[in-house]
Amino acid sequence: ALAPKALEGFAVTGDAKFYRDVVARHAKARVLVDGLGPLSSPVWRAHDDANDLLFAEASAQRVWRHEDGTGLVRVGASVFLDATGPLACVATAELDALVLCGDQNVVTVADDGTRETLWAGAATAISRGATHLGGERNGTFVVKHRNGTVFAALAALPLALAFAPDAKTLYVRSSAAVYARACEGATCNAPRFSTRAFYEGASEGPAGLAVDGAGRVYTTTDNGVAVLAPDGALLGTLEVDDAPTGLALATDAHLY
Repeated sequence: ALAPKALEGFAVTGDAKFYRDVVARHAKARVLVDGLGPLSSPVWRAHDDANDLLFAEASAQRVWRHEDGTGLVRVGASVFLDATGPLACVATAELDALVLCGDQNVVTVADDGTRETLWAGAATAISRGATHLGGERNGTFVVKHRNGTVFAALAALPLALAFAPDAKTLYVRSSAAVYARACEGATCNAPRFSTRAFYEGASEGPAGLAVDGAGRVYTTTDNGVAVLAPDGALLGTLEVDDAPTGLALATDAHLY
C-alpha cells in the first residue's frame, strides 16, 4: 500500500521499495535559485571537468546556466533569445550543443554563440539529442522525427519528450496524459501499451518528463512528481509546495 511520509521540504507517498529505490534515506528539498521569473525546462549536462544545469526564464527570453551546484547563477553565460520567438523548451543536441525552441523555429547555439536552424517552425517539446520534436502542425498536435517523419498524432499539445534507456520507447507528455510509443530508429509508430494512455494527468502549463537508468518514468503533476514503473504503474509521488514546470534527473543523484 502507498503511504505518505514527510521529509524536509517535501512529502513522499510510496511503499517501502519506493523509499529504498527512489528516495534517499535523509533526502531533503532545497531552493537552488530564486528571485527570477517563472522557470521551466531544466536540462542537466554532465561533462568530464564540470557539470551544469540549464533552465529557462521564458518571461525574460533567457536561458540560465548553473554550474556544479555552487549556488551561483552565471549571468554572463545566459543566452538571450532573439530569433526563435517566445521560448517554449530547451534541450541539448550532439556535443551538448544548446537547443532552443520557440514559436518560429528551433535553433542550436554553440558555446561561441553561433546559431544554426535545426527546424523551421514552432515546437513545444524536444527530446534529448534533438532527434524528435513535438508541436502543432496545421491544427494537429504531432510528434515528428527531425527528418520530418510524423509518427504520432495526439489529442492534446505535446509538452515534453523522453526516451527509455534502450531508446526503444519514446514517452510523450501531453497536456492531458503521458503516452508510450515503441520505437526503432526514426520510426515510433506502434503504441507500446495498446491504445490506452500510459499515465493520465492534466498539465495546463509547461511540464517535465524523464526516465532513469532502471526505466522508471518521472512526470510532473499539479503538485509534484509522479514516478511510474516501465509498465505504467504508479510507484509513488514526490509532492512540493509549488506547481513544477519541468524536471531533470542528474548524474549527481539529484532530481531538479
